[in-house]
Amino acid sequence: MKKYFIGAAALLAFTACSNDETVDLNQDGNVISFAVTANNPSRVSTEDGQGVYCNNNKPKEFRVYAVYNSKSYINGDLIKLNGSKYENQGGTRYWPSTGDVTFYALQNADMDWTNPATPQVKDFTVNPAVGSQVDFVYARKTQSKSANAPVTLNFRHALSQIVFEAINKNGHLDVVIDEVKIVNVAGTGTFTFPALDTDDNVVDHDQSSTTAIANQGTWALQAANQSFAVAVPAGKQAVHGDNNTVKLTSENIATKEYSANAMLLLPHSGAATTAWNPSEGKATESTKSYFLVKCSIRNVNDGTGIAKAGDVYLWGNETSTAYVAIPYSFAWEQGKKYTYTFTFDKGNGGYDPGTDTPTPVLVPITIDITVDDFVKGADTEIPMQTNP
Repeated sequence: MKKYFIGAAALLAFTACSNDETVDLNQDGNVISFAVTANNPSRVSTEDGQGVYCNNNKPKEFRVYAVYNSKSYINGDLIKLNGSKYENQGGTRYWPSTGDVTFYALQNADMDWTNPATPQVKDFTVNPAVGSQVDFVYARKTQSKSANAPVTLNFRHALSQIVFEAINKNGHLDVVIDEVKIVNVAGTGTFTFPALDTDDNVVDHDQSSTTAIANQGTWALQAANQSFAVAVPAGKQAVHGDNNTVKLTSENIATKEYSANAMLLLPHSGAATTAWNPSEGKATESTKSYFLVKCSIRNVNDGTGIAKAGDVYLWGNETSTAYVAIPYSFAWEQGKKYTYTFTFDKGNGGYDPGTDTPTPVLVPITIDITVDDFVKGADTEIPMQTNP
């Protein structure tokens, strides 16, 4: 993961009263300018306010707030990309002569600046439509004029990213998946900015490692009663029994990861959900969490993993799929990506969510044998015949 830096150069247009000439004065030592770093993308869009930001998908704008001597110094200036430079749409800002200024920046969320000592985003609500969900990013930086440098804002992702895959290891099954839904998680919460700067850039953010992310903000979540569903794109529904992983909601394009159907949800670290228990009754009436996978499952008679005409449906039918409930407890950290892989092999395939006593969708056929003992028949004496 690479860093990217964007300098916001500024010029002061100064009119000299003595001769009415306009002179451009370079005030880099006094003007507050900004540089930006972020992490790798997961969703990319041509419209600002969408996508996951990084050097390959720079935000076209963000808002900046600042505190100096415990008082508000900047209140929501819009920093916007103009050509190749970021410019303050509210006018040029200058450093105070001495002392530190603490900057807070964010995009895709609204700051509550009522108490600058504890900046928050109150009642942030995740869009129920996955395709319209946004990457809420934030940054904190303390700096003074003496640094003689742009304010480098390293943005962190405030949300968690969720993507789905499936694999079918059973040559006697052929699966079609239309939709995946996460049920009974929080959709609204209040975010509080961290008390320390977000300087260190996380270079392996959503790659192969599980890099720890320091100096994060905190979430206070509301009720875990929301559901989020994502349709599986056309052409990706079939999960044949060939032991190949099918990416249901993401694929790699060029040098960046593109996840048009990735979910961007509230973190649940420290407040994990409680998984639904099938013994407690219908999933559809439960307040506990689970997946719903809308699918059809066919028996493959010849064991090739690809259904053919005449193969019998075990779940769903030729014209429609049906939901399968899978109990799960969700515990997500902000700024991390979670990939859930649904594996079809020897398991029960999940449960029927609408029955009072949920039963497994797939019940494996097992074979045991007994062998009858030989039962004693009648004893018959056969006299040997002799010649007369």
